[in-house]
Order: sequence, then C-alpha cells, then structure tokens
Amino acid sequence: MKLLSAVFPTWLTGLAFFFVVTLTIAMPATTTLAASSGWVENFRATHLWSGPNSAAVDYGEIPQWSYLMVVAPQQGSRLFVYVPWTRNYAYVDAASVGPSGPPPPGWSVSALPHPEDNTAILDGSSANWVGRVAADQMIERSAPSVSAPALKTLAKGTPIQVVAWVSGDEVAYGNWTWGQLADGHYAYSGAMQIVPPKTPPPPPADHPAGKWIDVNLLHQTAVAYESNQPVYMAIVSTGSPGWETPNGVHLISRRVADETMRSSTLTSLGLDAQKLAQAHYDLKDVLYTQYFDDFGDALHDNYWLPPQQFGIPHSHGCVGMPVNDALWFWNWADIGIPVVVHAK
Repeated sequence: MKLLSAVFPTWLTGLAFFFVVTLTIAMPATTTLAASSGWVENFRATHLWSGPNSAAVDYGEIPQWSYLMVVAPQQGSRLFVYVPWTRNYAYVDAASVGPSGPPPPGWSVSALPHPEDNTAILDGSSANWVGRVAADQMIERSAPSVSAPALKTLAKGTPIQVVAWVSGDEVAYGNWTWGQLADGHYAYSGAMQIVPPKTPPPPPADHPAGKWIDVNLLHQTAVAYESNQPVYMAIVSTGSPGWETPNGVHLISRRVADETMRSSTLTSLGLDAQKLAQAHYDLKDVLYTQYFDDFGDALHDNYWLPPQQFGIPHSHGCVGMPVNDALWFWNWADIGIPVVVHAK
C-alpha cells in the first residue's frame, strides 16, 4: 500500500499534499485496475493537465481511445484520473471523455494512432477505406441498425476506417449502406465522408495488358490503367449493398453520350419485389454512359448525387462519378476496354 504522495511525480507535489490529507489511494497494479469501475475513454485527442483550472501545466496530448480511470469527483470542467500506461495521475477535460469498460487484456496506448500520426492513417496507404466523420457526430453500434446498442460516439472530423460496406437500416431515403469499421463496430454511411487517397489502391495482380479500368468496391475508386501504369483516378459511387457492382472482368460493350435512365427497365432482370421497391428513378440527361455487362451496369455521370457522397456506395449497380471524371473516361475509353471490378 502506497500513499498518493509517494507515487506522484515532482510536478504534482502540491496537488499530492492536498490529496494526502483528504484521502489515501492505493497504487494498483494494471491487473487490479482492470477489474475496477470508473473507466473512461477519450473520444477525441485531448490533453492531460496538472490541475483542474486554466493555470495548470499541459502535459501533452494523448491519442483518441486512451483508457483512463476516474479517481475523484469532477472539479470544474476536469476529471482527476489515473493514467495506466505511465502509472501517474493527471486531469483531463470531462467533455472529451465518456464511460467505458476496463482496458482489454494486453491493451497498450502505444498501439493507438497518435494525433501526430493521423497523416499516416490518411495518406492512402491503408488497406481499408479511409474517411472522416462528416456529421456533427457519428455513433458506432454493435450492428447496422439504429436500434443496436451504441458503443462509441465520434466527433466531427475524426478519422475512420471501413473494412466492408453492409446493408442496414435505411436511415435516409434510398441509403441503407452502413460501414463495418476497423474496430468491428458499425456506423451509418450518411455520417461519413471519404478522404480521397493520394495514390490508387493496389490493382489485382492478374490484370489485363494495355488499357483497362480498375474498379475497387471497398475504396470506391475507378482507375484508368495502361498496363501497370495508372493514368487517372476518380472517386466513385458503386452499387449499394444488395445491388453490388458485379465482380469480375467485363468489357465495355455499348456507349451512350446522353440518355434517360428509368427504374422500370429493371423489371426485365427478374428482380424480386423487395429489390424492385428499392429502385425508383427517372433520370434525364445522364451523360457519358459506358455499359460493361448485360445487367445495365455502366460507368456514367451521376449528377444527382451530392459531391460529398461520392466515395460511398449509393447506386443500383452502376459506377457513378462526377461529370468531369465521366467525361475523362468517355474520351479515354472505347468499346472493348476491360473493366475489372473487385471487392477490395
């Protein structure tokens, strides 16, 4: 058993004296703390402080989702917490943390992305889809449903990674796409926005020679290649879950510069009533359409999709893109050009 004053660093001597006369705290080992209550996690990068007010010394920023244990009631706007990876105590802004369970076995703050490492997360090198929270907040849930338990709340601008696009509750009309996140939780796609990769995601190893187009359904990119050399990349919107753009190697077979697209044409595909109920559209002046399979899937302009929603699956199987990108592919491609579609 050690008194609080015995475990405080020199910069907390005065604070330690205050607590020594008011309470005695055991210095627990990590295994003991893991069984204790009062754990919180910071849902955004935040700072640790030497005291509860503006005169406190700033001990620096800690990464998002660090575990801290509350050891005293809130003073002003800050909580007094135990910091398990340094085995010291400090204050943290109460508005930046939320209730949490204890750290999982083997947890270490060194495994978390530190704030200064965010650029490494977002530089296009991740194997996952990378984006940010675009809404004021985004709730992570245990399943792709608004009725599933909420597990975390992320602030606007927080970096996120998606490992798969899945079907879930249709929160906004026509959008039932949810992201399965890298931590295993789920979040609604309407709350997120892509961070465009600086470089194209890796293409399949067995790709065609000459001109071909790579469509990555996870990363939501369409890349024009000349053999191994990427020459142009567009952020696109492919088929929503249940309407996925078909995997495989396809060939551009028909091109229409300006046409009307109607959902009534889908009845010839033998779709069930549920799928037909998800498709209601009558779109005039769709530009630069390049069909590549027998199911009506194509590269084309998608003028009706808000710009910030490109990078997330929204279509009924087509590869929609902003008009300038659609025009580029129209001018570069032609009948017979391979379109290689793959999941990731």
